[in-house]
Amino acid sequence: MVSMLRMGSAYYKGMPVRQALRSYLIDGIRISRSQKSITKFLTVSAYQGDEQIGESVVKPIAVVMREVVREMLKDGIIRGEIRPDIDLEAASRTVNVLLIALGDSQITPYLNIYFQVTDKDVAFDRTLETALDILFQGLAMKPSC
Repeated sequence: MVSMLRMGSAYYKGMPVRQALRSYLIDGIRISRSQKSITKFLTVSAYQGDEQIGESVVKPIAVVMREVVREMLKDGIIRGEIRPDIDLEAASRTVNVLLIALGDSQITPYLNIYFQVTDKDVAFDRTLETALDILFQGLAMKPSC
């Protein structure tokens, strides 16, 4: 899983950050849905708090997920999409946790009951685009006056 995440991160290199984050999340949901047994194991381990599995299995995957997001944001800073004064470490953690909550709510139905990301009136795409709008209000370069 760690190797797959690292290899996949090259796919997002060079994409505008907003598009890369959207693709990363959508791809993650698609892959997770196709790997139901490992996804269930990981989400139960992450959310139920088995410390041993958390350290040995969940944490290495989570670290790589955060690093992938960090690289997307760093690339965005270099390309001038994201403010250079942003706290990259804190921002990557913040963006990562939002993506995890959005994604996990779609692959683990009981989490959607809690997070309320989607329902019959609000589709996932609508919530995702709004989340990206909110993120980029804080991250994006502001036009010069």
